[in-house]
Amino acid sequence: MSNQPPYRTAFVLEQTLGHVTHAMNLRHFADQDTMIDPVWLEVPFTKRDLWERLPGVGRNWSLRGSLRARHSLEEALQKAPLSALFVHTQTVALFSLHRLRQIPSLLSLDATPCNIDRLSAGYGHKPTGDSALNRAKFAWNRASFRAARHLVAWSRWAAESLQTDYGIESAKISVVPPGIDLTMWKPATQVSPPGEKLRLLFVGGDFDRKGGSTLLTAFREGLNRDCLLDIVTPAGGEATGIAGISGVRVHPDLTPNSAALRAMTAQADIFVLPTRADCLPLAVLEAMACGLPVITTSVGALSEAVIANTNGLLIPPDDPHSLTAAVRVLSSDAPRRRAMGIASRRIAETRFDASENYGTILAMVKQLASGAR
Repeated sequence: MSNQPPYRTAFVLEQTLGHVTHAMNLRHFADQDTMIDPVWLEVPFTKRDLWERLPGVGRNWSLRGSLRARHSLEEALQKAPLSALFVHTQTVALFSLHRLRQIPSLLSLDATPCNIDRLSAGYGHKPTGDSALNRAKFAWNRASFRAARHLVAWSRWAAESLQTDYGIESAKISVVPPGIDLTMWKPATQVSPPGEKLRLLFVGGDFDRKGGSTLLTAFREGLNRDCLLDIVTPAGGEATGIAGISGVRVHPDLTPNSAALRAMTAQADIFVLPTRADCLPLAVLEAMACGLPVITTSVGALSEAVIANTNGLLIPPDDPHSLTAAVRVLSSDAPRRRAMGIASRRIAETRFDASENYGTILAMVKQLASGAR
């Protein structure tokens, strides 16, 4: 076995929001695996290329992302054959179905298109309904799920959609959540002194969809009297309406997995994400790894990570009054906050340990590759 050459594997990775962190984490562990010779093919959301300028394609992420992915994959195949193929997500797989069939392939996803359609109001788009276009899109995505040798879903929520909406047999699906490096993301060694204002933390790249406006409304209506709020969101004007609200700081330059972001998370008292539409945000899992109680909504697969009244509180979306009430419930009960924080860390260790979860994915990749030899 030691004389066997490593499996040359292409990792085609969507680069949007939390998928960037997921790709970084996967790469960290894959680069340590001596049985895998990784070819990293990252697919950027924006790039000044032909696909960005092409009418009808430039404004459609699925089309331009899949075309970028196909171009990179074909270039990799011209250099040498591949033993295996890993693609995350199906959004960038649409123009490579023949490669998914030819090469032992693992297709990974955080949500199906049907999952996203059911959250369409929060994502700010309208499903096309029972139209010829929608039926064609459905068939194309189903073809990608069928073409792959095996599927990895981040959550039971996504796995159930694969089965019920797309007719994929359960034996072809594994639920493997994204992982957090628990040696990097960990609780602070010191707690905030009694009497200080509670420190809330919000981390989200799509500020309004992630519930940022709900959070700001709660602060404008008096939550700032009791709490301080750190907002981590990219620069570009997404976090509007902050001027004049005391106790709010915006951090537009913190990067995924950075020491500054990890320190800020560990030093917070509560993580708040009153999101309107989401799948399974890695920022929530990072906060849990740092031992924080979480206040969020039950959209997408969030209730699979945040268990109501165990490691956090679940509130309705677009409801600043419920958010304020939840914060005040925890602010007035330090022992409960501590117990929820301990539970968060325990759940992170049990379900979201990067070494375990990415190890599982890499083992699947090697199993597929070995079968092709």
